[in-house]
Amino acid sequence: MTSIEYKKTFGNRQRSSSFNHSVTNKKYSTRRPSYDILSTKKSIQFLNIEQPTAYSASSIDESNSDLEEDEDDDTQNITDYYLDKYGFLKSSQWITEEEYDEFENYYAPIMKRRLVKWKQLLQEHHQQWPPRSNKLKRYIRKGIPAELRGQAWLHYSGAKAKMEANKGLYDELLHMADQLGSKNENLEIIERDLHRTFPENDQFKSIADSTPPMIEALKRVLVAFSIYAPSIGYCQSLNYIAGILLLLMTEEEAFWTFVTLITDILPPNIYDVTMEGANIDQNVLMHLISERYPLLWNKMSPNQSFWECEAQLEGGMPTCSLVTSHWFLTLFINILPIESVLRVWDCLF
Repeated sequence: MTSIEYKKTFGNRQRSSSFNHSVTNKKYSTRRPSYDILSTKKSIQFLNIEQPTAYSASSIDESNSDLEEDEDDDTQNITDYYLDKYGFLKSSQWITEEEYDEFENYYAPIMKRRLVKWKQLLQEHHQQWPPRSNKLKRYIRKGIPAELRGQAWLHYSGAKAKMEANKGLYDELLHMADQLGSKNENLEIIERDLHRTFPENDQFKSIADSTPPMIEALKRVLVAFSIYAPSIGYCQSLNYIAGILLLLMTEEEAFWTFVTLITDILPPNIYDVTMEGANIDQNVLMHLISERYPLLWNKMSPNQSFWECEAQLEGGMPTCSLVTSHWFLTLFINILPIESVLRVWDCLF
C-alpha cells in the first residue's frame, strides 16, 4: 500500500495524535511500526490481561484521598473556592466560577451515585477489577468516578501488568538519565516545556524560585520515556499528556501508563518523525465530516470532494486542519474542559 505524503502543518518535532482510530479504510495503514524501544525485562500482552488486578474499594478510597474532601472539615482552604479538584481554575474565557459551581452541584451527586455502583461492581468481583464486558463498557462511558479513575486506567490499559513485569526499570532509566545529563538530546526541549505545562494549575505553578514537586516528577517521566523509546524521544504535547496522568496516579504508575498509551494504544507513527499517523487521523476526521456533515464540508471545501482533496500530495485538505491538528496533538487537553477530557480518556483506555 502506497503511503500518501502530507504537508506538515506544524513546526519541527511537533506531532498530533488521535483517540478515534476505530474508523478503518483501505487507504489508511493501521500497521503498527517497530518502535525503537529499550528492551523490557519480560514480554507481556498489554491489552489482553486474563486476571484482573486485585484492588479493594477501601484501598481505592485511601489512595485517592487528594480528590476527596472531608465533609466534616471546616478549615477549607480559600483556593478551593476558585480551583477545581484537579487544581485547575474554575473560570475561563468560556465560563465563570458561578457557572462552574452550578455545573458541579448538578454533576457531583450523579458521580456519587456512580461511585456506589462501581463499588458494588468491585464487590461482585471479590474486590478485583471486573473483566471487559458490555456492562463495564456502559459504566465507563458514563464516566469513571474520580476516586477510581487513575487506578482503572492503570489496570485496563495494561500498564499495571507492564509495570509489575518490569520492576525497577523506571529507576534504571532515571539512573541512565543522570549519567547522560546534557548529552540527552531531548533534555533541553523537555526543560523548556516544563514550566509551560499547566502554569495556572495549583500543583504545577511555580512560586518564587522554587520548582514544584509535580514539575520535577514531570521532568523525570519525560526524560525516562525519551530513553525508553529513543525513536520517539520527546515531542511537544507529550508534556500535557504526562501531566494529566501525574494528577491521577503515582509517578511510576504515570510513567508506565504514558508508555502504554503512546506506544501501544494510540495509532502508530503519531509521534515519530514521519507524522504519518497524525496526518492519517486528520484525513479520517475530514472523511467523517464529508460523509456525516456534507453541508459543513461544502463550506470547508466548496469546490472539491474529500477524495479530490485527499488525492493532492500537498495542501489538499481544508485549512481548518491547521486548527483540528491541535485537538489530536494534546488528546483534547486545553481544548475541552478538564472533566470532558477525562471522560474522553475513560473511553480511550
